[in-house]
Amino acid sequence: AGRLRHALAAVQVALSVTLLVGALLFLMTLRHLRSTDLGFDPAGVTVVTLNVRGYGYTDARAIEYQKRVADEVRRQPGIQAVGLAFSPPLFGGGLTDGMYLPDQDPSQATNVERNGVSPDYFEAVRLPIVRGRVFTEAETSGNAETNRRPVVVTEALARRLFGSDEAIGRVLLTQAGPGKPVALYVVGIARDSHFRGIERPPDALLYEPLATFPMVQNAYLVVRSTLGSREAFQRVAEAARRFDPTIPLARETTFAARIDRQLGQQRLFAWMLGLLGTIGFVLAAVGLHGLIGQTVVERRREFGIRLAIGAAPTGIVTLVLRRAALVLSVGLAAGLALAWSSGRLVESQLNGITSRDPMPYGVAALLMIAAVSLASISPAVAATRVDPIEVLRGE
Repeated sequence: AGRLRHALAAVQVALSVTLLVGALLFLMTLRHLRSTDLGFDPAGVTVVTLNVRGYGYTDARAIEYQKRVADEVRRQPGIQAVGLAFSPPLFGGGLTDGMYLPDQDPSQATNVERNGVSPDYFEAVRLPIVRGRVFTEAETSGNAETNRRPVVVTEALARRLFGSDEAIGRVLLTQAGPGKPVALYVVGIARDSHFRGIERPPDALLYEPLATFPMVQNAYLVVRSTLGSREAFQRVAEAARRFDPTIPLARETTFAARIDRQLGQQRLFAWMLGLLGTIGFVLAAVGLHGLIGQTVVERRREFGIRLAIGAAPTGIVTLVLRRAALVLSVGLAAGLALAWSSGRLVESQLNGITSRDPMPYGVAALLMIAAVSLASISPAVAATRVDPIEVLRGE
């Protein structure tokens, strides 16, 4: 029975350590993702859908409607910047098309992700232009049918397409349909940013004028303001109704809300494993406290005799704690080994760290050592208070 109790206590320690390591791994992942530099400033931005598809709009009318709404919102107090985008950051992705250099054959085209944006989009999301400039309204107005369009590329795409050569002024060709290819000339290079998701590396992306984008009727209004998201949405809704009350607006959202949604799975895992680990942690400490207390009761006669023949109280404490140390050592070794081997199961959910990072293992071990030490001190001290005379009288 004694061995079984010790084995069960060791199992409790092992499982608690495993769960604590898992919880710490996910907490470290969350901390890393929260501190990730997105490449743009998500604070204070409200995003509203301006989708006119299915409402009888031509592309030209859609562009005009979107611009009028954006201009009206921009004039409202508390509004700092307004931009339009086919897909804002963290909202999914753009379109992918094959592109090639003028001295290449079309069969050598490489897939490039494209996003249609208005010139003031970069100011609205505070996405820096590291070299060159943003395309202007004058370059895009009435330019939808031409075969030459200005574009901005990210640093990652510039490296991928042009290597160490200067990208400003370079031309990319894409086959947008039958006939001559469309020439896209690079006027600026934007800072790399996390476009598709916070967990993904910065994306290689091409920004082109929304007015020339194939799906101009699907657009988002990106509003940077000092207002709350609900009030900013009301300003957009009032402006949109003024120009066309038949167009429904989707509920507003923010970049902060998108980030929270993308981190939901890691947060859930951290919360669940942390809760289970804490419960196991407490149960293991309480169990060991009871186990050591039971050991003291069972060895009360032995301790009394030892004290009677002159044993030092510290020696008695050492005897008691040695049993706790044995259970702790076995449980820790098993728990750390189990956490190490099962770490591969959650590797794909981690970001910025690996399941082999030593910190969570060390922290979990130290927490368990501290808990077991505190749980064992009280019964160990009680063992030194056994009255030798009372024990001998009982004999």
